[in-house]
Amino acid sequence: MREESKIIISKTTIVKWGSREKQYYVNLGYKFTKTGDLFEVKIDHLKFNSHAKILVKCDYCGELLRKTYSKVTFGREVVPKDACKFCRFIKAKEINYIKYGVDNTSKLKENRIKISSSLKTPFETVVKLFNEKNLTVSCDEFYWKTHDKLKYFCNIHPNEGIQEITLRGIKENTGCRACWLDRISGKNSVHWRGGISELILYIRSRTLNEWKKKSLDVYSFKCAITNEYGNLEVHHLYPFHKIFRESHEELKIPIKLKLNDYTDKEVQDIKQLILQKHNALLGVPLKKEIHSLFHQVYGYDVTPEQFYLFKQNYENNLYDYLVVNNKYI
Repeated sequence: MREESKIIISKTTIVKWGSREKQYYVNLGYKFTKTGDLFEVKIDHLKFNSHAKILVKCDYCGELLRKTYSKVTFGREVVPKDACKFCRFIKAKEINYIKYGVDNTSKLKENRIKISSSLKTPFETVVKLFNEKNLTVSCDEFYWKTHDKLKYFCNIHPNEGIQEITLRGIKENTGCRACWLDRISGKNSVHWRGGISELILYIRSRTLNEWKKKSLDVYSFKCAITNEYGNLEVHHLYPFHKIFRESHEELKIPIKLKLNDYTDKEVQDIKQLILQKHNALLGVPLKKEIHSLFHQVYGYDVTPEQFYLFKQNYENNLYDYLVVNNKYI
């Protein structure tokens, strides 16, 4: 038995059959069914770098938490303890003492010099970075930390009002929300390139809002499974990627590599047919964590029947093994 398993709460965990692990588990005596099927595995039989989630106990506060097996094993290399998100800073201090002799690496002389110089950004530099993106800083300070939020307004879209962004965000080429939508909204944009994924993004962000509202309204803006308000996402009973592909086929428009290879009429025809197909089958509102759980179980190439089976299984508490501290993993 491995040393790690002696201080792990879980005795077994659930994994999926995959092509890379198939022979490994078959050699250990597990019976292969089919790729993608879930099966139960002893913790002792997991590979050292397995991404299967297991139940462990925080050595500092005693809270139970689920972590991937690889994170547990690699995370114990310096300090052989497990820490939850509230206690990980304590473990970090212990690691720093062992590796550097201090509880925080910012106390090292060489790091203090680096941090001091990196936190200070001259106001002239800030103004220049914003002006390059046609933005105007709405303040008169001269000292900024990388994570501070700066107020600004867009010279192209003044109706958006005052917006906020970090200096790091500006340096990483983000900015005005409306400008971002313009960059992906039409072939007149010099940034509109890259193929199918951006056409999908454009259609989903500009075409489906009314469909989502109708879907929510049918269920009185409550989760279709828990009957609760708030934090809802609209689930496609029939996958969007299939609707997208079928619309191309019915219109006899080939799927093209770049968005600017489509004509304006082709884009409009695709949008209209996709919307028509959506209105023929409304979506289902689900709590965000339940929506995530559904796709964790069934993937994304799904059917309406799988949703109704999932709803039945959920109501019968068949997914409780995936719950830790009232949250789905």
